[in-house]
Amino acid sequence: MAGKRTKIRRRIIRKMTHPYVMVTVGMGIVILTPVIGLGLSQLAVAQVAPVTATRAPVAQTQQTPAPATQRPRIDWQAAAARHQRGIVAKTTAAIVSRLPRPELDKTRLPILLPRSGGALKTAQAKLISFGDAYSMNLPQGDGVQITLSGNAAAEVVPAGAISRLEKRAARIQGVAEPVQIDRTEDGWTASFTRFNVTYTADLTCDDSEAAACKTDGYLRTVVADLTDVVMGNAAITAARAAGANL
Repeated sequence: MAGKRTKIRRRIIRKMTHPYVMVTVGMGIVILTPVIGLGLSQLAVAQVAPVTATRAPVAQTQQTPAPATQRPRIDWQAAAARHQRGIVAKTTAAIVSRLPRPELDKTRLPILLPRSGGALKTAQAKLISFGDAYSMNLPQGDGVQITLSGNAAAEVVPAGAISRLEKRAARIQGVAEPVQIDRTEDGWTASFTRFNVTYTADLTCDDSEAAACKTDGYLRTVVADLTDVVMGNAAITAARAAGANL
């Protein structure tokens, strides 16, 4: 077999951890391939004739992009008017002073607040902002929690879906918008649209038998009390860009 390109030189190298064959395929290229049947302390080194490799063409597939989330234009004029009314009447100053200013200022939508002197306690209010959405926690004591949230992003819905929801929605005295109210595992949830923003009020009770959670009556009162608006720097900038007088 001497003199042929397929001649194999074997050199046993001991004290190696894993058995591999090192194959020279030409132009100085060396590849490692596992050897079956050798002990873990042996390595076989082999040289073989050059190999010409071919690469199969890769088929390209076109993917249809998912529909982008649509963001409806916020009614900044209406929101700004409500914001200004709260400043003039000084009904929002107390709760706003309790909110972390950085979270307030980066929120790019109107934040709904409960009216002063209403059913909600605001002494322990906590706000977390996500830019185009926010969540505000309002502990009410005795294991009762109210969480208010707003979201400026809205997905495309099938034709007629909104009208079907509105037919199921409740009407609350003093609230212009239809409100969707549903029972949850530990309370109630209500959602509605104002200023082209989706707002949600969640009521949870540690004790499912608590008076606040037995019916949706308390949550209806909470929604009716959400009459004030506050806007931070990001929202004010967006409102001014939309032509609101602030």
